[in-house]
Amino acid sequence: MAQSPTSFLCAKLASAIQSSSEVSKEPSLHPPVETIAISFCCAEHLDRKDPHQGAQGIIRSLIAQLLVYYNKFDSRLIKQLLKSDLDHLKPLCATLKIMINELPEEVALTCIINAITIHEDSKARCKKVDSVLDTLIEIAESDDELKCAFKLLVTSPRVSRRYSARTGGKACATVLMMPEKVASQGAFTKTKWGDNMQAGQNGYTG
Repeated sequence: MAQSPTSFLCAKLASAIQSSSEVSKEPSLHPPVETIAISFCCAEHLDRKDPHQGAQGIIRSLIAQLLVYYNKFDSRLIKQLLKSDLDHLKPLCATLKIMINELPEEVALTCIINAITIHEDSKARCKKVDSVLDTLIEIAESDDELKCAFKLLVTSPRVSRRYSARTGGKACATVLMMPEKVASQGAFTKTKWGDNMQAGQNGYTG
């Protein structure tokens, strides 16, 4: 099992979001929000025998997590899902989009894809993962049209010109470059943080 430096961060974030999904019992003027986190760590699914290996595996995992964490999907959608072709990427991506479009406005969905650059080592996998990323970006870009709130976080343990270029210039995207080393004294000053944020706007996900 391979793990990237960002694996712990993504796992912790997904856990924290999912843990906050319990509706507060305190009286509030605002309607309750159900928070859902679906996530996938690419570095942990590289074995060819792994059912979640590759682009199809990413989408199948996200669909499965949605079904687990949100149990109010219309029965007609479930029947449609059972009839869908879940072996090929295009219908898988279409199914995920339909499911997210069905989520109501009281749901806030966060999708986290960790260590996506792992797939850059294979041209065949990389091209298919491009389609997965394009689908997720398309969903994020249509946030105003969705009933639910949708947020996407994609991380990579190394600089990725290929994947960062796919989000560059998009109004819905912010690309951050994290420093490889943090000074042992002083941590981040406002100036250092600002410099790194600026570098991220012109750089790539770290």
